[in-house]
Amino acid sequence: MMRRQIWWSRFPSTPIFPFVLLSFFLALFFASPVMADSCIDCHKDSKFRVTNKKIFDYYQNWQGSVHATEGVSCADCHGGNPKLKSKKAAHVSAKINPSQSKSPVHFRNIPATCSSCHEEYYDHFRKSKHFEKLSKSKEKQQGPNCVTCHASVNTAVLNVNTVREACAFCHNVKEDNHPEIPDKAEALLGQFLSIHRFYRYLTVKGGVDQTVFMEIEKRTNDLFVDWHSFDLPTIETRTNELLTLLKEQRDIIRKKNKKKGG
Repeated sequence: MMRRQIWWSRFPSTPIFPFVLLSFFLALFFASPVMADSCIDCHKDSKFRVTNKKIFDYYQNWQGSVHATEGVSCADCHGGNPKLKSKKAAHVSAKINPSQSKSPVHFRNIPATCSSCHEEYYDHFRKSKHFEKLSKSKEKQQGPNCVTCHASVNTAVLNVNTVREACAFCHNVKEDNHPEIPDKAEALLGQFLSIHRFYRYLTVKGGVDQTVFMEIEKRTNDLFVDWHSFDLPTIETRTNELLTLLKEQRDIIRKKNKKKGG
């Protein structure tokens, strides 16, 4: 009686074949369809370098940014339908012009738009005087929003070298608007840089109690969030408390290492 031949047995001299076959089926099973995005397909066209430099620069800044890495695309902030190919159809529900009061990227609406991903930071920002100024309808473009400090598409974070200029735009002697703030913010960010250095030292050296290390991580992350309230006295207090804790742990490690060496 003739036995029915299984089709993959025709490859007895290729021992790697079963693994190739398995890989193929796994790829089919786990692969997720890549959704087309007409915004990206259109805006990445190099012709915009000449015909619409603003659109060209937006795309260049977006690609490779943390937003692009996280899959945040044009429609997530500007609206519209990236599944439609026609420019007119794709833009029907979009509110692209930032001068439109209902646009997600209108000056006053930017924080709420960013909050769809950065809710914790937004909650702290809403408690700030900056947000209070920003929200006043009678005052045009008063108070900073997220873009003021972080830029838009390719985000940035203010540091000890850039914070003075950013703050001094509003906080200066000419405006008589708390001109001491740029110096204070610069000094606090300098201390925040020291926190990172101590943190790295403890991470490299090791030996920190796990409970204490978790507390250090929590306080460090909380400070990131606290900065969005712009409550400098509170930030200063918490910065100094964390620095004290870090120095204590550093000294403990040094004593341990000294005993080992002695």
